[in-house]
This record gives sequence, structure tokens and C-alpha cells, in this order.
Amino acid sequence: MSEEELPEGWAEASPVELAVAEKFAIVDGPFGSDLKLSDYRSDGLVPVLTTKNLTGTYDPSAVRFISLEKYEQLKRSRVVGGDILIAKIGSIGKCCIYPMGAPTAIIPANLCKVTLDSRAASNRFIFWQIRGDEFQRKLAGITSATAQPAFSVQRFKGVSLALAPLAEQRRIVEKVEALLAQVNAARARLAKLPTILKRFRKSVLAAACAGRLTETWRESAVPDVNAEAEIPRGWRSVTIGQVAESLDNQRRPINKDERAGRAGAIPYYGANGRVGWIDDWIFDETLVLVVEDETFIGRELPFSYVIRGKSWVNNHAHVLRPIDGMTADYLNLCLAFYDFIPLTSGMTGRRKLTKGTLMAAPLTVAPLEEQHEIVRRVDALFKLADAIEARVAAATARADKITQAILAKAFRGELVPTEAELARQEGRNYEPASALLARIRGARANTPAKASTGRAGQRASGRVSSKKTGAHR
Repeated sequence: MSEEELPEGWAEASPVELAVAEKFAIVDGPFGSDLKLSDYRSDGLVPVLTTKNLTGTYDPSAVRFISLEKYEQLKRSRVVGGDILIAKIGSIGKCCIYPMGAPTAIIPANLCKVTLDSRAASNRFIFWQIRGDEFQRKLAGITSATAQPAFSVQRFKGVSLALAPLAEQRRIVEKVEALLAQVNAARARLAKLPTILKRFRKSVLAAACAGRLTETWRESAVPDVNAEAEIPRGWRSVTIGQVAESLDNQRRPINKDERAGRAGAIPYYGANGRVGWIDDWIFDETLVLVVEDETFIGRELPFSYVIRGKSWVNNHAHVLRPIDGMTADYLNLCLAFYDFIPLTSGMTGRRKLTKGTLMAAPLTVAPLEEQHEIVRRVDALFKLADAIEARVAAATARADKITQAILAKAFRGELVPTEAELARQEGRNYEPASALLARIRGARANTPAKASTGRAGQRASGRVSSKKTGAHR
């Protein structure tokens, strides 16, 4: 935004003009030769931050520590509460305000910090401006297009920021944060829905495999005179081996290098679905695949899935062909979240479900007609869940756009009345941002070059407590 496009009373300013008048107000972290892995110590007292800290919260578990002696060598890169931290390598533009009360810390080479002069700008006003798309585009404009994107502190010092009068800055921050609190509350509610939908799908499958999903359908079709029976009327207790034939002896694993030389249009399946393509097939029918040796404990994916048509299967998934009045889709519903874990062997997360154990596992099976009805109802409920999930994703995307729309309005001067407008309405004078900057420049020019005693002077001293404040690891 040029000076002509700025709201009335605003001005453009560089980070240098807004930073405190000290040599190390805008710096990045030490290079690898200055801060090495061997410098980190379990008994260190000074935290070294990472990009994980650019969330607005100091988390001691996400940092490592250096000694006070090493800090003395690197204290030009120190940060204290209120400093703005910005990623300048990798996650370009990611930023936060280092929390007040957090211990004095050091930043690494991939971060830079700005210590603002509070007479000129609110750190929250600048922080939200940095978060906006317009400023992020400015950062992209000074970023070198290398293998790991980066910008230099020197180039950052020349980027322009929009500066409002101080009173207007405070109103903008208050309004932005009130609106974003509502957006974030909505985003938090949306974030819970995928977990709820996952539980819903599992509950649907559990009800389907126990006969509860088709209870009313079954009563109208085949009245159950024994309501206390362990299984629904017409259902039967079997083993998986009685309703499915194992085709494991036909599987053949093909390593990635060989598959690369045999590229084709035939899907190549493993424990977790399609893992590649190949030029030939082993099977050409509808089958059910079940995990053989993969992650069982803590698994989020289902244990089984259906494949159709030409395919090739490796040795990490059991291959089942339904028989004796069993459909593939119904068998898959029964096995997707079957309690296989007690049936597996091995001591690690990657356990094994043997063919013999799988085929001997008990199963309760519905009659063929009811199987079709169960699959139809499960499909309908899953489609409903899919539609809700799509709406949640769309709403989450809209929330992200709303955040940027709020920031865009804020820094176009459209979110709250400008100080110029209020001054006219109230018949008073006000200090435009340009006059504010001129006043601060004059004050700096008239200040003798000696150690200051205010907030900037405290920052310049860089004193660190001998206690590892807040560093409970």
C-alpha cells in the first residue's frame, strides 16, 4: 500500500524506524558455526527457541538450553518478553510475540526478532499486520528462491509497514482480537467434528454387525419370537474360515525397484491400501483384504478393505474370497474394526495376525437379504457423514479466509473509525503517524549516546537470571 492509498493520518514506516534505538533491536540468530549442537547442555540456563515457539506460547519442552557463558557470546541474538519473532528461513513469515514473563532466550539462525519502540507502535498492531496476506506478500518479495526459502535481516529492514496513530492502533488491535476470538471459537468447534464423525462411523459399523441397525427391518420381515437370544433371529455364529476362503498362497510381493521397471495400470495393494501400480495382475474379482503385519495398536485406519477387478496384492495383507452366502461388502463391514489386537502376536506396534488365527476368529453373520440391507443402510449413513465432513472442511476454509478478511480491513483503516474521523467529529486535534515518527526521530537525535535507564536500557543490558525460569522440562 503506497502513501497515497493509506488511510488519513497513517504513514509508511520501516522496521528500523519502529524499533527501539539500539544496535541489536532487529537481529537474527547466530550461524551454525557460532551455535553448534555441542553447545546445548542439559544443565544450561538460557533457552534457545525454535519455530515451534512461533505460536504465541513459550513451551519449555520445545527448546534446548545453553550455558550462561555461551549466552554472553551470543546475547546480540537475545529475545525478551514483548519482542516479535519472525521465521526468515523455511516457514517464511510465521511469527509470534514472545510472551511477557518468559525467560530471556536466544533465537537460532532461522529466526529474527524486532524489539519495537512502544512510543511508535504497539507490538500487537505490528504482529497482526505481519500475519496479514499483504505483508506476507512483501516478505515473499524479499525472499530468495533457493532450496530453502530465506530472506536476510538487511532486506527485512527495508520492508514498509503501515502505521496508524497510537490511539487508533489500540482500537484496531482490540477490534481484531475480539473478532478473531469469535472466529477461533468457531474453528475450535469445527475441529472437534472429524473426531465425532470418526466415532459415528465406528458406532454405525458396531450397530450393523450386532444387528441393531436393521432391528426394525428384521422384525417386519422375520418376527423374532425370542427377543432375549444372544444373536438376532436368522443370524448364525461362524468362524471367518467358514464364510471366506484364504487366497494368501497366490500373493507375491514385488519390491519398489522392480515395480518401477514394470509400470502399468494395475493397482498394487498392501496392508494400508494401494501402494503402487504394476503391469500384470494376480486376481480379477471382488475380494476383501485384511491387515497381516502392520500397526495394530493405536491404528486409525480400518483393518480391512474391498478391492474389485484386476489387482496385485503383496504379502502384508491377507486375501479373502467370500463364500457360503457371504458378500464382500458385508464381510468388510464386519472386519473393518474387528477386535483383532488380542489375536495378534509380537511385542512391538508392528504386530502380526497369522492366517490360522484370522480364519479361526469368530463372527456373527446375517442372512444374505439382511446383509444387503445392512450394506445399503451403512452406505447411506456414511454418505451423510461424508457430506457433513465436506461441509466442515468448507467451513474451516471459510474461517481461514475470514481471518484474512478481518486483517485486510483492519490495515486498510476500515475496521474502526480512523483517528482523523473521530478528531473531526469531536472537534479536537490529533497526532498523525507522520508527526509521531518525526517527533520520535527528533527525540532520538537529541538523546545523548549513553546507556539508557528505561525499558530499552533494560533490554540492552541483557541480564539473565541464574535460575532456569519457567524451564520445567
